[in-house]
Amino acid sequence: MTSSILRQATTPFRAQLRQGPRFLAARAPAVSARGYVDDPTQRTQFNTRVEEKAKPSASQVNGDQPFVEEVEYVTLDPNGASTSRIGPWLTGLLVGGMALTAYGVGSLYGTMTMWPKEVRGDLRSGLREGYKGDGTMSEQYLSRAWETTQKLPLEKFGSQPFLKATGIGIALAGVYENNGKSAKAYQILEQCLNLLQQGLDTTSNLRTDLSPEERMRAVSIAYKLGELAQTLNKPKEEEEKWLVYSVETVLKDVMQVPLVAEAVVTDDAKKSQEVARGIVEELKLPSWVLKHDLAAPFEALGSFYSRTGKVSYAMPLYLQAISILIPPPPQVSSAEDQCRASQLMGNISELILRTRNDPESIVQAESWATKGLEVASRVRKSTLVKHPSCEVAYAYMLYNLAAIRDMAGDSNSARQLFVESLDQSKSIGLEVGVQGAERAIKELAGESQPATMSLPGSPSAA
Repeated sequence: MTSSILRQATTPFRAQLRQGPRFLAARAPAVSARGYVDDPTQRTQFNTRVEEKAKPSASQVNGDQPFVEEVEYVTLDPNGASTSRIGPWLTGLLVGGMALTAYGVGSLYGTMTMWPKEVRGDLRSGLREGYKGDGTMSEQYLSRAWETTQKLPLEKFGSQPFLKATGIGIALAGVYENNGKSAKAYQILEQCLNLLQQGLDTTSNLRTDLSPEERMRAVSIAYKLGELAQTLNKPKEEEEKWLVYSVETVLKDVMQVPLVAEAVVTDDAKKSQEVARGIVEELKLPSWVLKHDLAAPFEALGSFYSRTGKVSYAMPLYLQAISILIPPPPQVSSAEDQCRASQLMGNISELILRTRNDPESIVQAESWATKGLEVASRVRKSTLVKHPSCEVAYAYMLYNLAAIRDMAGDSNSARQLFVESLDQSKSIGLEVGVQGAERAIKELAGESQPATMSLPGSPSAA
């Protein structure tokens, strides 16, 4: 994509982007006093635990009764290993077995007429075999359904044809990934994205006749391809290509198109959106039009540049995510979004000190870390429900601020904050937090090496 397109696309965000050799560079937009940032790089260090709210009965598995499955994604992994860098709010749409739910795991049994009759039998059988635990048979049925889908005219799918057609491909990709065939999942998702594009090139522009939901589908598929590129140890340029495409698609094909942007951000009740929302409700899918879905690509690309040492590129992408996650009044943000924001602020403070640690930089980093801690603390106090991401953010931000106070020479405040981080980490079973805080406390007592700015295992520490 040309640099002129990038410059035009970013106008609404008050940021100027320049594209180097396969890189996106940006100047950070202004952030209001109440702007918060979320850190995908730290947040997504936790494996996903899926708690099933309902399981199908025998009659439901056989397709005699409608069945809707609800799943809750909770992130926690003290070892920092993760199959998803961004977390459950977007990864759940496209990763592993969740892709089945993402387009018809439960609803296919009760609303099979949504799909053309040519693929209904294979879809039903493929999903049934998946519930039985026979990944091989599920793969065969869904593979045949996908092959049939690619040969059918779009008119067969009725309204939102690309949303439905790509959904079948995503289901197959999910089975492949569950069966340990990530390379095949990667190929299928490339085919899904190509259905939404004008040309055969992997970075072709999107079709002009796509609905807002279908445009957001392209964003998420590109993001997932970037994630799989890392999993498959493909060249970093490959991972970057998909993440940049995801960001540029948000800027150019969603936010730069007034009617599309309005539909995505405000969930405007137009006829085409009503049809899509009906599909989402029947399938119990996360909405493709929520603002945090728009923030995900910026977080993912920011995380990539942070890992690869491109600090000047990572910072503005994190800042851009702020303006999407925490929009100005009267719009409001959920507790989860604000705690994501808290962790992003911690990453920003770490990025500031990664390149320099003069007194002015320490003050700037402390300002971000303090704001992040304030956000996490406020959210924890404002709700009776414990949000795992908020509990983790609180432990991280206590540690980050303690490390900065240590750098500033305030050992007493640093020790107190490290102890609080240790207590919080113990209370939630965050082993990496326990180990990091204990080591930092020993260092202050002269018993070990100096504390690091980030907790061990976090991407920002890489």
